[in-house]
Amino acid sequence: MKKLLSIVAIGTSLGACSMDNATPPNPAPPTPSFDALTLKRTACYGACPVYTVQILANGHVVFTGEDFVKVKGIRESNIPRANVELLAAALHHVKFEQLRKQYMSAEDGCVNMPTDWPAFSISVTKAGRTKQVSLYQGCKGPTIPAKELSWLADTIDLMGSADLLVN
Repeated sequence: MKKLLSIVAIGTSLGACSMDNATPPNPAPPTPSFDALTLKRTACYGACPVYTVQILANGHVVFTGEDFVKVKGIRESNIPRANVELLAAALHHVKFEQLRKQYMSAEDGCVNMPTDWPAFSISVTKAGRTKQVSLYQGCKGPTIPAKELSWLADTIDLMGSADLLVN
């Protein structure tokens, strides 16, 4: 009888170790395509919000409000991993790595530029390297990705600082 119980115990132990009964491991979360993502909005000849929002790959957000924002000064918060992943996807969607450094003047392809609009810059840092793209929001033209960059800036706002912006 002891021998039979020993065999049953060993068989049960081996069955528990088989791959069929094992719980699959949780896949590692995808690595964001950035270490830090920064949006800086500048002044205009009116009441345009002036601030900087930086979002780190771990979801930590640092907002620095300067003018025409609901909150002035530095505020810190955290966003969910899913929001960081959405931002990484947004960068990929607009092909950020392929964009020029700036769209600010006639030399950059801007036509019919009004002079009272704000500008913004988006910086992406990864492995110690930073790429920055700047857009003067009055810059329009056939080679200017103004809609894509504005959409990206608005997405960064939505994910990282929307509740701090309304004055």
